[in-house]
Formats: sequence, structure tokens, C-alpha cells
Amino acid sequence: MDEKTRFNLVSMITKTRETQDAKKVFRQSKKVGNKKPRVMVTDGLHSYKGAFKKELFDHHQSCKHIADVALQESLNNVLERMHGSIREREKVVRGLKVDETPIIPMNQIYYNFIRPHQGLQGGTPAEMAGIGIEEENRWMKLLNASTRLEKIKR
Repeated sequence: MDEKTRFNLVSMITKTRETQDAKKVFRQSKKVGNKKPRVMVTDGLHSYKGAFKKELFDHHQSCKHIADVALQESLNNVLERMHGSIREREKVVRGLKVDETPIIPMNQIYYNFIRPHQGLQGGTPAEMAGIGIEEENRWMKLLNASTRLEKIKR
């Protein structure tokens, strides 16, 4: 998640919390903008530390890992709040039944482009990042853009 805009960049739900799961997320984070993040903030889960060393660490310290944030001033409250929203939705649909569920990417789109955020004075992360949608019906605008993109790919 981008700290300033709260734009959700990478989301993944896994069945376990092992190093290989964390490595997948960290690997995906490098694909955003085709570069490593400058800072990775995580809680103290041991698998995050191992995954960071394998995927993002270099001797130039181009990416800093801030771990054990539960012991510091609430650095990941915004991210934990977003995860709470995902968990609330998961309860409504009675769990995630398939690994490749569309619930996760659709929730990410909703979070970034549709849902107003109190912490952003009623704006969306997309608006804060300068890529907001001006239309009244934002869902329809996103769906139309998606179908146009799909036609271009064919």
C-alpha cells in the first residue's frame, strides 16, 4: 500500500503464512512500477523476514524492511483496517471457496477507486494518486474501460 495515497498495490490471501507465501507477495511488489519498493513495513511474522532477505534485500539497502511494527507506533493501522474490510466481506460470502476468487481483485478495485475514505477527506486512493474517475457511476466507467481494453488485447 502506498503510504501517502493509501492506494492498495498488492493483495494476496493465502491459506498458510509460510515464507513461500510472503515471497509471492514481495515478488509481486517488485512488479509494481518495475522496481523494488523503498520501504517494506510488516509485522513481526518470522516468514516475512526470510522472504524479505530472499526477494528484496541487497547490500545497497535499496529497500528498507521495518519489521515488528506492533512494537512501534502503529505504522500499519491503515493496512490492517483494509484487511478488516476484506475479512468482513469474506464473512458475508461465507468464506473463500476457490483460490482464484474474484472477490480479492474486485475488493481492491472497490477500495482504490469507489469507496470514499474518511482519512482522505471523503476521497479515494485513486483520486489522491491523481487517477480518479470523474463519472457519477464509477463502476460503470471501470467496466467500460475494462471491456475496451479486453477488445484491444484480442
